[in-house]
Amino acid sequence: MKMPFKKKSIGRRALLRYSVAGGAAASFMAALGGCGETQVVTETKIQEVVKEVPVERVVTQIVERDRPVEVEKVVEVERVVTKTVKEVVVEVQEKVVTKVVEVEKPKPQALTLVFSTWWPLEMVGHGVYTQKYIDVYQAKYPHVTIEYRNWPFGEYHTKLLTQAAAGTAPDVFAYSGIFFPKFVKAGGAYPIDELVRTDAEFEIEDFVEQSLRLSVVDGRLWGIPHIGNAWAVLYNQQVLEEAGVEDINEMDAAGRWNWETHLEALQKITTRDDAGKAERIGMNDPGLNVLGIHSWAWQNGGNLLNQPGLGEFVLNEPAGVAAVEWAADLVRNHQVAASPADAFGNSYAELNNGRFGLIYGWAIYSRVKGFPVDVAHPPSGPAGQTTVFHPNTLGIAAKTKFPEDSWNLIALQLSKQGDLDQTKIMGVISRRKSNLLKMAEVVKGQFGIGHPEVVAQVIENGRTFDVTEFQQEIGNAITPVLLQNAGGARPQTQLDGPKPGVGHLLAPRRG
Repeated sequence: MKMPFKKKSIGRRALLRYSVAGGAAASFMAALGGCGETQVVTETKIQEVVKEVPVERVVTQIVERDRPVEVEKVVEVERVVTKTVKEVVVEVQEKVVTKVVEVEKPKPQALTLVFSTWWPLEMVGHGVYTQKYIDVYQAKYPHVTIEYRNWPFGEYHTKLLTQAAAGTAPDVFAYSGIFFPKFVKAGGAYPIDELVRTDAEFEIEDFVEQSLRLSVVDGRLWGIPHIGNAWAVLYNQQVLEEAGVEDINEMDAAGRWNWETHLEALQKITTRDDAGKAERIGMNDPGLNVLGIHSWAWQNGGNLLNQPGLGEFVLNEPAGVAAVEWAADLVRNHQVAASPADAFGNSYAELNNGRFGLIYGWAIYSRVKGFPVDVAHPPSGPAGQTTVFHPNTLGIAAKTKFPEDSWNLIALQLSKQGDLDQTKIMGVISRRKSNLLKMAEVVKGQFGIGHPEVVAQVIENGRTFDVTEFQQEIGNAITPVLLQNAGGARPQTQLDGPKPGVGHLLAPRRG
């Protein structure tokens, strides 16, 4: 009689035993078949069904807060794995722990940064601009306090040299570009090449190449050009019309603005009373000083120092002598440029009130706002048309304890917006190429300049002074000589005088 096969469910342990002894079970079934008995076998199918439930991964977040807080966040997540063996279901639950750690951001150490220039913060234009960027900087970097210092221009550069030698120079300073190489050579400045290179937001290539020239000494960058300007002709349109002088920019566009037409215009403008005292005069001092004479010399193919070595004084050579004589004759022979005896006041004020027809000076448009004044190139000389482009610089003291914080102050002032604000607030020129068109718009719209295109041209075509640490000493040696020429002394004789002394200064450059 056949024995009934009783079904029974297989437990978890039994299932494991079956899986281990699978080979033996197969032999046993084969043996039964060999006995000749008919066996009824019910096959048990094991089906594993996995039901997936979304599981949140373990995440660790580090969040910077003002106060340190550590929070352990426990998230219970079900992972249900269903295994069906006939009627048996095994469920597994897991807990996943996610930690969110909040870490306090380290606060910068409070510090004081000393910043110096030669203008007071109360000064219209320069002071307003400087105060604005001190405020902007301290708002952005509240851990820094700016201590501002200023001294008059006449003593400023000597004072900084003395402080640099003592290790007490301001962390950040403005410096006249013509004197800056001397400060660098004296060990007063911090090289900023690396600071510029690692500042991804500061685009040094955006600066007009000429503007950087006075900030580069011995192949390294020591400063960034700041409050730049160009030597240009500013003229009172109303005065020129009354005197019957053609508009200077129209003459320039026609190729007729040169030394000869310049003299003719000055002669028409100048009027004197019966005693010979000037009531209205063609122009201010024609630049008989170490700054102004550069433009005349370049226009005549001359130089102050030989190029490119700068090891020899060459203003006493024919091209330089002729340029000095030309400028001096405007005062002494033609009497169409102001002399000290004429007792005129500030050049910009006298231009605005109509006592000067034109002036040679820095193109500072805020000084002529609201007056019928326009800007033009200097006249072309025998060698062509050129002018002086002269930026100051912002630098960092060699012994500062805070080079990065100091750089942040410079980078903010000389950012693209800071550069443009110098035109908007002070009426001076931009140095960034990307701002030249905007600068022209500001000069025309805000300051009423009729030929704003000249502004960009004098920047792009201008030349800077020679990069030498002896500019101040050379100026001290030759400026009295230039003034003597205006009084009637002959240039050749006078300019030969300072040559040995200047040559002695420049001897180290000749090796």
